[in-house]
Amino acid sequence: MPSDALSQRRISEQWRWWESISIVVTDLATGQFTEQRIYSNTIVNTGLNLMRDALGGYLTDAAIHYVAIGTSATAVAATDTQLGAEVFRKVLTSQSQIAQSQLQTIMYLGPSDSVGTVIAEIGWFAGATATATANSGILVSHVLYSHTHTGSESIQFTRTDTL
Repeated sequence: MPSDALSQRRISEQWRWWESISIVVTDLATGQFTEQRIYSNTIVNTGLNLMRDALGGYLTDAAIHYVAIGTSATAVAATDTQLGAEVFRKVLTSQSQIAQSQLQTIMYLGPSDSVGTVIAEIGWFAGATATATANSGILVSHVLYSHTHTGSESIQFTRTDTL
C-alpha cells in the first residue's frame, strides 16, 4: 500500500465521532430528578454525510437546530432519514463547546410542551432546511426512548458529541 494511502487509512481508523445522550426528567413540584438515563444513539448515514459535506465545503449550514420527538418504537437503522412518527419539534435551548473536541446540544421540553405524548423516539435535525415543520432538515441521529410526558415535569435532552 502506498504511504499516502496507508496514512489516510490510519487517520480514518483513528478519527471517531462519539456521542452520548443524557435524559433527565424533573418533577416540577419537588425539583427532584425522577429519571436519569444515558444513551449512545445511532448517528445515521445522513448525519455522516452531513459531516462529510461540511468538511468538503459543500454546505453553508451543518449545525443542529431542532430536536424532535416521535411515537414510533420501530428499531433505529443507519438508513433512517426521519423519525418513524414525528409529533413534536423544538428549537435548541443551547449549544456550546464544552471542551476540546466536544459540542453539547441541549433541548428543554417544558411542562406545556407536547403534554401526554408517549415519547418513543428522539431525533436531532440539522442544516439550513431544518425548520419547525415535521420531517424537515437532515436527520443526524436517532434514539429510542420510552416515556409519557406530563404537565408536572420537564425533560432535558443533552447530546454531547466528541470528535
